[in-house]
Amino acid sequence: MTPPSFSVYGIATPLIHTGDDVAERLLESVGRSGAGGFKTGDVLAVAESALATAEGRVVSLASVEPSDEALRLARDYVMDARLAEVVLRESDRVVGGIPGFLLCMKKGTLLPNAGID
Repeated sequence: MTPPSFSVYGIATPLIHTGDDVAERLLESVGRSGAGGFKTGDVLAVAESALATAEGRVVSLASVEPSDEALRLARDYVMDARLAEVVLRESDRVVGGIPGFLLCMKKGTLLPNAGID
């Protein structure tokens, strides 16, 4: 009996931009990589930040005006108030934090900084 095995391949893609077709970019990149393409049973892991970028879910902190609550959280948890504001917008509830991070509930999941990169 042959023991189960697996291989891991890093696939280099071009920088993803808003509006890009991520699946198309991945297929092109896999074709150039020498990994042999996708087969039944393969598992593909993609960075959420690449998907968010393609979806246009990118915010320039320079454009963010922090609320009073964001200013308070930034002071309490030693973080940029603009980032605290974006975290507040993305989270359902802030339940605590440590310096630099807010611990948030988002759609029933506990996430640091509401999952923002």
